[in-house]
Parts: sequence; structure tokens; C-alpha cells
Amino acid sequence: MTGFFDNFSPVLLRTTLLLTLAAVIVRGLIWAARPYSPSIHRFAWGFVLVQGLIVASWSLEIPWYEPTQSMATPVTHRVEQLPDFTSLAAGEESTPSIASATAIVSQPIVPSKSFWTLSRVLIVCWLVGMILVFGVTFGSYLLFLRALRRTGAPRRDWYREWTGLLAEHGIDRKIPLLVHGRLGPMLCRLPSGFCVVVPEELWNDLSADQRLAILQHELAHYHRGDIWKSLVARILALPHWFNPAAWWAVRKFDEGAEWACDQHLAASRPRQVPGFARALLEIVEPNSRYVCASAACGGALSVRLRRLLSFQNQKDSQMKQSLLFFALLCLATVGIFRIQLVAK
Repeated sequence: MTGFFDNFSPVLLRTTLLLTLAAVIVRGLIWAARPYSPSIHRFAWGFVLVQGLIVASWSLEIPWYEPTQSMATPVTHRVEQLPDFTSLAAGEESTPSIASATAIVSQPIVPSKSFWTLSRVLIVCWLVGMILVFGVTFGSYLLFLRALRRTGAPRRDWYREWTGLLAEHGIDRKIPLLVHGRLGPMLCRLPSGFCVVVPEELWNDLSADQRLAILQHELAHYHRGDIWKSLVARILALPHWFNPAAWWAVRKFDEGAEWACDQHLAASRPRQVPGFARALLEIVEPNSRYVCASAACGGALSVRLRRLLSFQNQKDSQMKQSLLFFALLCLATVGIFRIQLVAK
């Protein structure tokens, strides 16, 4: 256990620095290259989170400089012979002999060290913090499940719209549509399975095309498995709960998911894009009463609307994608291998 505490501290420090460095470099690459594809954004920020798990590294020794004189010439030490005290006590003359000499080495008394060193205290704080973050997240989920008890059944026309959309996508799995006073619109995972929650007042105000556009967006999350991917991203960030760069990467990762679902809507139902954009503006207005609206999340709304409305005119070249992946590969190599310059 003592060895674990002593060895884990430098590993945690190295992975933290590596994750932070990767976040800064990835942000700079995205700013310089400006890729449009949401998949590239998701891959890049997922790559940042993975850097926090690189606990093993390999050292590459490169002969670089000439050895110094002290390194090239072996140094021999002459060990002085101690007299044979037994022979002196018997009155005999001691004859120096290297083979029969006995070296008396005095061992200093080493004081015992306290278990609670600074590194071990920090590791214990890290463990407690990780448990607290997990507990708060799990408690929030339980409160969310409690709030869903106040949901009701949808109106008949809403139910027909939802079941018709499920049949159009060939989804045989039962995914209920629940109506709440404030929560939604969003796709959720309950212990019993998936469901879609929509706010009743907003659903009354929207047109049929706008409602279908939002439901299409949520079904894209279901097809892509974004709930599970977001869960994995948070698990990757949990060991680095104290690092703001880790949670920044999680937010950017989720932002890419929203962009991808918007892109799916623009590609499959381009006529519904203007209505969907107006619905987003209504959901995120300053006086909005709706919370947990996953359809309206995803970074700055202005950026998201610009990407949504200019979908047909934005493409990434193969050269840009290749350069980005090559840069990420070089960054991963830096994290896995440590280069050491040694003597020839």
C-alpha cells in the first residue's frame, strides 16, 4: 500500500499535465483549421480525455552527446585494511592481508518516517473528491427520476406524431413520450429504458413541423448512442475531477453531439431546419421556464444556428482531415514515449 501511494502521485501529476496540454493544443488546432465536421470535434475532445488515462510510458534513449572524462574512465577505490583486533588481543602481530581483512561498517540509525507525507495526503484528498463528485452526480440523477414522477401522457395528436416517427425510422423498441411541466425536450435513460420528455406549454405553442424536427433531433441522439458516449466521457474525466480542462473537454464533446444531430436533421429534413431554428430560439430565450433542454444545448446558440443554416455549404477537405489526425497522432506519441538524451 505504501508503494502504491508513493508511485501513484507522479503518475497522476503526469497525466494531469498531459491532459491539460492536450486540451490547449487541440483547442489551438481547431481554431487554426476550423473543421466543420462534428465527428472531428468529437474525436479530438475524446482524444483529450483519453490522455488522462495514459499511466504507462516508454523511454526512448537517443545517444546525443560525447561522454565526459569521469564517465569514460573507470574509477577504482583502494580499501584500507583494518587490523585483526583478535590477533592484537592475543599478543600476536597483525599481518595485513586483503583476503582476511574484516571491514567494520557502522550503520547510521535512520529515524522512522511518518505515513502521512504530503503526497499521500494529496492522494487521499483525490480519492475523497472523486467519491464526492460521483455521489453528487448520482444524487442529481435520483432527483431527476423523482421529478419525472410528475409526467403525464401526451395528447392524441402528439402521440400519433411520435409513433409515426418511430415507425418511419423502423424502431420497434418501446420509447414512451412523456409530458412534463418544465423538463425537456430531451432523450433520457431511465432504469426501465429510454424515453423522451417534452414540456407541455412549449409543445402547445410549437407547430407540428417544429415538434417533429425536435423529435427527429432526439431520435438522432438515440441512433448515435450519445447518452452512453457522454457517460463514458464523464467516467474518463472523473479521475481528473479537480482539473477544469477535463470538464471543458466533456462540454466540448457533448457540443459535438448536438452539432451532429443538427447535421442529421439538416440532411434528412432540410425543410424543417428554419422551424427548428425558431424553436431553439424560443427554448433558450432569457425568460424561458424550461430546464434540461438537451435539444437546445451545444455551446453558443449563435454558433449552432450558423452551422445549422449553412450545412449545405460547409465541407472539410481530405487534406485538412489528414493534417488534424496526423497532429493528434504526434501528440499521442509525445504522451506515450519519453525521449531521453544520453551519452554515446
